[in-house]
Amino acid sequence: VTSAGTVTIAGAGSCSITVSQVANASYTLANTTASFTVSKASQTISFTAPANLALAAGTVAVSATASSGLTPVVFSSTTTAVCTVSGTTVTLVTVGACAIQADQAGNGNYLLAPSATASFQVLATLTSTTPTAFSFTFGSAVPTTTQTLTVGSNGTAYSAAFVTVTGGAWLTVASPTSNPVISLNATVARNLNPGTYTGNVVITDSQAVNSPFNVAVTLVVNSATPPLNLSTTPPSASFSWTTGTPVPTGSQ
Repeated sequence: VTSAGTVTIAGAGSCSITVSQVANASYTLANTTASFTVSKASQTISFTAPANLALAAGTVAVSATASSGLTPVVFSSTTTAVCTVSGTTVTLVTVGACAIQADQAGNGNYLLAPSATASFQVLATLTSTTPTAFSFTFGSAVPTTTQTLTVGSNGTAYSAAFVTVTGGAWLTVASPTSNPVISLNATVARNLNPGTYTGNVVITDSQAVNSPFNVAVTLVVNSATPPLNLSTTPPSASFSWTTGTPVPTGSQ
């Protein structure tokens, strides 16, 4: 307390202030005491979620601060199937929404802070593994019209579509349905003119960081058989007939 009567709060608890008036020739010493309670101060937590990231990243660090300046701020996962926490390190477990809760316990002067929660998405990564592209060749032999491409991902919402680059709609792709490894069956149309055809199989996954994912497709169509050449033996035929004579018979 200052001489001017200003009370400075040092902490939470009971505060008692005594006021005195010194005696003089006419009055005796006077004292009086007043008490009040200083409650604990509230505090809040500032916590910003990490950006969405691929499962392949493995871990990510988090940080938060309390308005009181108190430490530590303690982190926990409310989605342990997707991510776990140890200290300030979040470990990514699978694809999905990761929610991290931040808490500060308070002390003698500050109340427990309301929990702060931040969420981010753990995303899959699409990769083609076997093979990395489709390639077809049509020659004189009977061609293999269907090939299978294996695509790996930890996502769940797959779709696939063929996008023509040249040559029209010459390939059909069965949409994948399973994970984490999916098989794409690509079937080439028959009765195509000789030439080189190109395109892409576009794979989308709403949970993949690199969606849409393009798989190149190449088709080379050679002449199926040699050209057909017609010939006669002998190279020509001739018949003669004189008017008034019997009609000749014969063949060549």
